[in-house]
Amino acid sequence: MISYATFHRLAHPVVLLLIVLVQIGFIVQYHPYYLSYFNPLMGGHYTAPYLVNIGWGEGLDEAARYLNRKQNAEGMIVTSWYSWQFSSYFNGQTIDLSDNFPAYGADYTVFYINQLQRGFPSRELLTYFNDRIPEKVINVNGIDYAWIYQGPITGEKINGDMTYQLNHPFGKTINLMGIDLPQTTFVADMPDKAITLYWQVISFVPGDYNVSIRVVDEFGVIWGQVDRLPIGGLFRTNQWLPGHIIRDEYKLNLDPAIPPGKYTFDILMYDFETEEIFEQVQSVGSITVTPPETPLDLDTFHSLLPHTQQTELMPNLSLIGHDFEPTSVLVGQKERFKLYWYADKKLSRDHNFYLVAQHTSGLQLPLFIQPVGSKKYPTSQWQAKHILAVAHYFAFPFDAPEGDYTLSIRGDTSLSAGEPICQAELGKITVLGPPSTIDLTELPQIEPFTAQLGDEVRLIGYQLKKTAIGIDLQLYWQSIWTPSDDFKVFVHVSDENENIVAQEDSIPVGGTRPTTSWFPAEVLADRYFVSAPPGEYTIWIGMYSPIDGQRLPIVNSSGSVSQNRIQLARIRIGK
Repeated sequence: MISYATFHRLAHPVVLLLIVLVQIGFIVQYHPYYLSYFNPLMGGHYTAPYLVNIGWGEGLDEAARYLNRKQNAEGMIVTSWYSWQFSSYFNGQTIDLSDNFPAYGADYTVFYINQLQRGFPSRELLTYFNDRIPEKVINVNGIDYAWIYQGPITGEKINGDMTYQLNHPFGKTINLMGIDLPQTTFVADMPDKAITLYWQVISFVPGDYNVSIRVVDEFGVIWGQVDRLPIGGLFRTNQWLPGHIIRDEYKLNLDPAIPPGKYTFDILMYDFETEEIFEQVQSVGSITVTPPETPLDLDTFHSLLPHTQQTELMPNLSLIGHDFEPTSVLVGQKERFKLYWYADKKLSRDHNFYLVAQHTSGLQLPLFIQPVGSKKYPTSQWQAKHILAVAHYFAFPFDAPEGDYTLSIRGDTSLSAGEPICQAELGKITVLGPPSTIDLTELPQIEPFTAQLGDEVRLIGYQLKKTAIGIDLQLYWQSIWTPSDDFKVFVHVSDENENIVAQEDSIPVGGTRPTTSWFPAEVLADRYFVSAPPGEYTIWIGMYSPIDGQRLPIVNSSGSVSQNRIQLARIRIGK
């Protein structure tokens, strides 16, 4: 048997050897970035970026080598924090990122962790780039040290891919050249969907505008949206320079329960202060959404919903939330809401649900029966643990009693013989009777006009006034009978060459009176404010379906007609 003294004598060098080997292991692991080591007992690389300022240039050499592999790297301009270190490895020209300006025109911008922690060169610049997806992230021993972003943001010439080339004028000052989507197929719950807009500045922009990008389905329902000042507000549209091109990148988040299918984009610019729409382009580009690869976490998803539920309305199928808000509606007026469903197991058949309104008097009014899933993705195709949102429209019939109702959802098995009714309450809604129609004889300022659009709508007059920056137009419509679809009104302001210099598109009466809510023979006043630069213009109006863009045909008109639009008047704006 080995004595304790002998064991101690033999074990001592073994322990020392093990210590040396562990030290060598750490040296090898962190070579050549030894300063990236942080005590694992204090959380190591998981907590260090949140507790202390770190970074002495580690990883900038890798960022430079990445850019050196690009074509014509020697001719590129890159702006970087710790530029004196980065330039030692980069083959092209390096500019120090000491303020915002270098990032506007550089081919690439390299941000560094130390700079982000300290908020240099400005929070505005960091916020804008944080809302973009980097081309490359340099990770050193578990910590992201450097982020590489493509540029330039603005310049007289910008090389960039455009998935969709548009060349759509926004007034006479800006041209939306196109949009770029690095990918056009998305998994529903995949984060960080990148989209880039390319703006061409024609002349000085008089307004300060926001941009809104919206992902919509064929019915105009919004399933993803981002609203932001262009370029994150680094410099506003009224500071843009004529002749420049602007690269404007966004991160777009979709509703994680979006139904699989094809969607398009609407892109708007609107006044930062008044929210008045400056210009918009609809249904540009398309993306395809596929189901999530892994089930969404139900508890986490609940926290994202405006209103939560947990009611099993059909076997293995529960209503888990909705976005309905208590409101007041006219009879016949369309309202929209989203329902969020959860399948506990794989479903074997397609399910429907009922929307029922109960009056305070006890009267129960069935409003519709519709599929739980979308038409293109019925419940029989859902997988276990699947969460899906579906948008629905409803309207109270014209003969519905006025007053307060409670809206409820019922499953299709609730009405089976012998089964108790299982329902989930959405909320309260107040139903109002028909509005009083307008008597045109009491409005002497109206310019009489006669036009019929399709078989359902007449234009019977208008009022047109000049403003300091455009026109104030009030249209007077009369329904022949209730239209079968929700049509949008468009107002075009065109120059002598028939170029549209300004326009306004809207659901009638500021979005509050969709055409499917119109009563037979009802007269409505529908107002539009359109901004336009000084000049002589022609005012055109019409209606179209937002689903397919088809305009209502002009059956007859007391004014000229072109491309299913009515020439309303000629006007001079400005001096």
